[in-house]
Amino acid sequence: VLQGLNKPVNDLSRGALVQDIIKLYPLSRARLLAGKSGLMRTVASANIQEVPNVERWLRRGEVLFTAGYAFRELEDLGAFMERIERAGVSAVFVKPGQYLQAVPREMIDAAERLKLPLFSLPEDISYMNCIVPIFEQLTNRQLMLLRRTESIYAQLMQTIVRQEGLDGICETLHSVTGQEIVILSASGKQILAKCVGQYGDEDLDEDQLEFIRYFFEQSAGQRRLRELKPNQCGNLILGERHALCVPIYAQTEKIAYLLLSCTQWHIPDMDVIAFEHASSLIAIELLKERALVDKEQKVREKLLEDVFMKRYADEQMLYRRGFSLGIDLKKPYAVFTIDPDEFEHFVRSEMRASTEAEVQTIKDGIQSIIYAEMTAWPHPTLLMNSSVRVYGLVTIRHTEDKTALQRVLGSIVRRLANFCPKLRFQIGISQVKSAVQDAPSAQQEAALAASCAKLPQFEKEDGIVFFENLGALRFLNELKDSSAMQSYYEEHMKALIDYDREHNTELVNTLECYFRCNRNLRVTAETLFIHKNSAIYRIRKIESLTGSSISAGADAFDLQMCLLLKTLFPADHA
Repeated sequence: VLQGLNKPVNDLSRGALVQDIIKLYPLSRARLLAGKSGLMRTVASANIQEVPNVERWLRRGEVLFTAGYAFRELEDLGAFMERIERAGVSAVFVKPGQYLQAVPREMIDAAERLKLPLFSLPEDISYMNCIVPIFEQLTNRQLMLLRRTESIYAQLMQTIVRQEGLDGICETLHSVTGQEIVILSASGKQILAKCVGQYGDEDLDEDQLEFIRYFFEQSAGQRRLRELKPNQCGNLILGERHALCVPIYAQTEKIAYLLLSCTQWHIPDMDVIAFEHASSLIAIELLKERALVDKEQKVREKLLEDVFMKRYADEQMLYRRGFSLGIDLKKPYAVFTIDPDEFEHFVRSEMRASTEAEVQTIKDGIQSIIYAEMTAWPHPTLLMNSSVRVYGLVTIRHTEDKTALQRVLGSIVRRLANFCPKLRFQIGISQVKSAVQDAPSAQQEAALAASCAKLPQFEKEDGIVFFENLGALRFLNELKDSSAMQSYYEEHMKALIDYDREHNTELVNTLECYFRCNRNLRVTAETLFIHKNSAIYRIRKIESLTGSSISAGADAFDLQMCLLLKTLFPADHA
């Protein structure tokens, strides 16, 4: 199905066709002897040769004029014709009379077999009278191409001057080629601009872009697309349909594809010229748009950071800053965070030999995926980077918006998993808030929910946890900074934490697993991959250190409560 991607499109320097030049006078008086099926060969020049080993002096695309002196005494004229055909000659004009009485039959038969046009030229026609019209034809054609090229370039430049952007470039290309034009993102999943003429968007999606969807979904097609070099024009072929494709590069980064859906198999030179000029202008437009997006994103990040840090003296000014970015901070909202679990451990274990630049590439890739996927969220959004963690503030207008947000974030988690399979991503979503002053607490709620996503006792889908589903942690979070809560936690957990730290044991982890397994020692041992006697020893050690009896209801409640509180405190707390 996929073939000929790198097959070269029509060469602009190919010249006229053999069938064109034989219409010129006096070449129109020549008689075709053989090779009629080769009349579509291109003509780039003309040559007169009467020397031995004539094929050494010939170039591809030339028309050869000869009186036969070079081959009049050759025994194998068929081999001679094969040699000049391999040299790339487009046609042969033989003028009998001086050295030959007539064109030899062996030459005629070989020319027919090789599909090489062979003509007999009247004796009274001079070579110069033949060659001058050919060069005039080629020169006039090149002049026409040059003028047309200048016209196309001027039209495309006007789109830049008028600031019509990618849509203007598509419309100009459509007016030049008469074909449907599409600019796709580097992934092929997003249409950046299009001009489809008489077709509507639905027709384009259902029919005209069938080959595009297929090409970007198939590994063979993706591999061939990657093989295209900067500004290299290739053919995408799917069944009886095909398109021109040019990858758009910014330095070494592929940032888009330009496609022209062809309705006929012959690709005019003008279409290729237009593509050559348009590809660089599209790169400029995309880089300009990227710069604007980056600048706006920095403004958005600064606004969200000020909201979280409460760095504003005038709320009205804060609201006006939000309005300028299309978000109403007076409306209900929720905060979410996307957190790569143990990113530093991932870098140490999986990217040991990597440079800082390569690590930064992973961070940038994570951020790019999140920012790109959040464009699917229909309501205003603010996003902010905090190391590898990303925070977002989204407007929530209806109850259904929370479900929709979960779908979008789930899609992000799946894309991130494909991008970096050895990293786990956790997402926490805060409660819906109605006042901008509550943004700091919403940020804390999202962070806590994300940290709880790694714990098996909390319900989650795609690694997403809502703060409202954290149970007792919702109110414990509000009390964690109180002195009573601090002393309560240290009273029950300090001894265990200190012992684990000093002896490199896992008593706290064992206690968590024991309660998670409903205080069943056999299941606890199997879950921890230890012997049952080891599990019994650890539980007795825990009771000894804490002075608690795990079988007692009150003591078990205190320990379970402190294990919940452990989620709220730093790892080195106590």
